[in-house]
Amino acid sequence: METSGNGRRWSKDGLTRREVMKIGGLTALGTMAGGMGLTLLDRMPAAAAPARRGTGRVHFYSPETPAMTRQMGEAFTRATGTPVDVTYGGTAVIFNRILAEKDNPNGDLWYGAGGMIPFEVGRARGLITPYTPPEWRRQVVHQHGLKMRDENWHWIAAEVFVIGIAYNTELVPKDQLPKTWEDLLHPRWRGEIQIPNPATSGTATLFVMSRLSEHGLDRGWKYLGDLVKQTNAIPDSGAGPTRAVAKGEAKLALCFDFMPYQLAVRGEKTGFILPPQTPIIANPVALLNNGPNPDLGKRFIDWLLSADGGQAIIGEWSQLPIHPMVPRDRIKRPTLLPDVLPAAQKLKIDWLVENWDNIRGEWRKRFG
Repeated sequence: METSGNGRRWSKDGLTRREVMKIGGLTALGTMAGGMGLTLLDRMPAAAAPARRGTGRVHFYSPETPAMTRQMGEAFTRATGTPVDVTYGGTAVIFNRILAEKDNPNGDLWYGAGGMIPFEVGRARGLITPYTPPEWRRQVVHQHGLKMRDENWHWIAAEVFVIGIAYNTELVPKDQLPKTWEDLLHPRWRGEIQIPNPATSGTATLFVMSRLSEHGLDRGWKYLGDLVKQTNAIPDSGAGPTRAVAKGEAKLALCFDFMPYQLAVRGEKTGFILPPQTPIIANPVALLNNGPNPDLGKRFIDWLLSADGGQAIIGEWSQLPIHPMVPRDRIKRPTLLPDVLPAAQKLKIDWLVENWDNIRGEWRKRFG
C-alpha cells in the first residue's frame, strides 16, 4: 500500500499521480443517512469488501451534492420499491474506490464526476461497461460540439455543466455586465473578481484549458496572467467565488452555472452570464463493469434519465437536465439545454485528458 499526503491509502494498482491530478484531488467522504430504504455509506474500506450480489438493492457511487443524491434515492425507492444505497465522496475518492473494487465491485453504477473526464479515464481502465438506455438509443455522440455520450455507450450525459460568470445583481448594473471572457479585463473590474484556484478546482482547470485552447499557449497564458491581476482572491473551493459574490465580497466570479442559480432560488442576489465560446461539459452516468446487480443498475440509469424521474430532480437543484420533456416548473433556472448549446466551445477531449495535470503544474509555477 502507498500513503498519500493526506494519509489516505490505496493499492499499488490504484490511481497514478497523473490520474489523481486529472480527477481533482482527494476529498473527505461525506456522511448522511436517510429513510425510505436509502443508505448513504460514509467510509471507504482499506480493501474491497465482498460484492453483495443479488441483494435486491441498487448501489451507486456519486460525488454530487449528498442532499440531491439522497432525494434521488428516496424518489427511486418510492417509484419502484427498490432500496437504494449511495456512497458519497469527492470525485477522486469515488474513482479510487471503484478502481480498488475493480475485480469484485460493490457498486452497480457511477453518477457524476464534475464532468466526463474521469469517466474517460475509467473507460480506459475497464471500470465501466456499455449500456444503451432504450429511451436514448438515438442520442448522437456530439451536439453543437458537446460530447453527450461515449462512442460505444460506456457513459451517457445525465446533465450538462456550463462555465460562465456569476455576478451580484445589486452591485453590477445591467448595462455594465461583461459579455465575453475578454470583458473581464476591463479596468472597472480590477479587484472585483474572484476565480477558484485551478491547482485545486476542476471548474477553474477546465476554464484555464479552454482559454489556452482558444488562444494558444502564449496568448492564453498572457490572458490568464492579466485576469489574475483583476482578482481580489483565488480560493481553493470551486463554489467559494460564487458565495463571495452573494456576500458582496466580489462583483464577478468564475463558476458553474448552477451555483448562482441555486443561490438565487434561496433569495440571494446572484445572476449568471453565459459568454460565447465557453466550456460546456457533460456530467455522465455509467454502469459499473461486472457490478453485483446490473439489471437494477440499468433500471436506475433509465429512471435517472427519465423526464419525471431523476431529470426532474436535477432541474429542481438548478442543474441542467438533458431531457427535453422535464416539466418547466421543476427546472429552477432560466436557461435550458437549447439555450446554452450554441455557446459551447469545441473542446479537444483527448488533449484535456492528456494535459490536465501538466496545465495545473504550470499554473502553480506561474501564479502559486
